[in-house]
Amino acid sequence: MTIANNQAGQAKRRRGWWEEARTLTKIGATYTDTKSDTLTLPVIRAASHEAAPCRTLRVYFIKPSKYDTDGYVLRFWKGVLPNNTLTALSALNEQYNRLRATKNIFVETVLWDEIVEGAINADTIQAIKDKGKEDGVEVLIGMAGVQTNQYPRGRDLALQFVAAGFTVLMGGFHVSGYPDSCTFLNSCGVTTVAGEAENTWVQILDDYLNGELQPHYSVTSGIRAKTGTGEIIVPEITDVQLPAIDDRYLFSIKDEFGMQVGMLWFAVRQSGGKRSAFIYDVLIDEAFQRRGYATQAFQALEMLASDMGLTAISLHVFGHNTAARALYEKLGFVTTNLFMKKSLSDS
Repeated sequence: MTIANNQAGQAKRRRGWWEEARTLTKIGATYTDTKSDTLTLPVIRAASHEAAPCRTLRVYFIKPSKYDTDGYVLRFWKGVLPNNTLTALSALNEQYNRLRATKNIFVETVLWDEIVEGAINADTIQAIKDKGKEDGVEVLIGMAGVQTNQYPRGRDLALQFVAAGFTVLMGGFHVSGYPDSCTFLNSCGVTTVAGEAENTWVQILDDYLNGELQPHYSVTSGIRAKTGTGEIIVPEITDVQLPAIDDRYLFSIKDEFGMQVGMLWFAVRQSGGKRSAFIYDVLIDEAFQRRGYATQAFQALEMLASDMGLTAISLHVFGHNTAARALYEKLGFVTTNLFMKKSLSDS
């Protein structure tokens, strides 16, 4: 009895499948060109909204270095830590993309800290221009966080970019406190931004994209602060976007009960075709030190780095930090470079 019922059910299901197939065939015929004797593809219907190409703006945020007493551009022998001004500006671009997500506009961000990445020269400027044309994007140059001792270098770079046909902006403490510098830069075609950019950046990008970029922007409300030549208004930024930090490599160190006892932060660097990890910072809370957490964290990092295909792990430690040096040597780290100093007496 059971077998019969199963056979009847199977036959019924097969008839259902057959009827469904015939129905789908009839429906499909209404979307094909039946005038031809050959098999044709379904008729392509016009979209209700035509696709529009995305307008891409590539913003180079450049933190200029400064000149030494001989006129050379200073650079760290080995610089790795991200500049906070640049990461904050990068976050503003990310915020702008979210605010203008429906406007078919996308802002890319390139960060360049001269003291870390190296000095920008005429070949660099040309390469930036060529890459923009190759990728079909607009390019905007932002000289960021320019201090007074960096202003001569920032000014020279800004004028070189202007001469190459770029739209250039400059912000930072110097242009915020020295109106004469703003007047000079504006006369050369450089837009100046006085005060923090958190409250003005959206307006600046909107104006640029609408072809209405102004020669000068400044905050209009906030806290008044004294500078070398007068007063400026510092905006309230307690609720603004936080700096954009790549948290893929920022880890909490926890004990066996899940309580956080420290943190480890590293970056992935590439040199000579090889990728390696560089440790920005490792910290164990004082109450949990000397319990082996740092050792376990480094061991976990080694396994993660191997899984990521990285070839090495490096870090910086000050010579006087003997405890840290002992730990790193115990973990297999070796000295690759050594700075030395001899103090001279007043005589």
